[in-house]
Amino acid sequence: MSSHHPCGGRENESKGPRYCFEVVESEFVEDYNHLAKILEHYRSKGYQTALDDVGSGFSTYSKYEILKTDYIKIDRSVIENIQDSKANQVYLDHAIDLKKKTGVKVIAEGIETLKNTNMLKTLVLILCKATTLPNPTTNPFYKENR
Repeated sequence: MSSHHPCGGRENESKGPRYCFEVVESEFVEDYNHLAKILEHYRSKGYQTALDDVGSGFSTYSKYEILKTDYIKIDRSVIENIQDSKANQVYLDHAIDLKKKTGVKVIAEGIETLKNTNMLKTLVLILCKATTLPNPTTNPFYKENR
């Protein structure tokens, strides 16, 4: 797990701790029920939690069902060619449905082109982690959804 805020710390500046414990894909977890209890303890102290790299490796929606994190971060491999992959679109639709039903915040990683930005706007994804898009003041996706 890492302990930084997936949104750069801005979202909770006035609400206490700005840290987010991330369950990362590269770490195999043997007992998710035990981890869920640990994360719940930290949530009770004001920390947030995220499931990273959903769509690759060990990070799947079944892990979210156990951990009930505040965020799920969709892996860049799902996002990079989202406009051309029906399978990835269905995968992302499931994430959006999960967001609507549970309130989990969805973060898309790997938004690097205007083409996939436009596709994500169409799918009404709220949070994004862009690596090569312009800064937020010139990013049309950011302006529409803040």
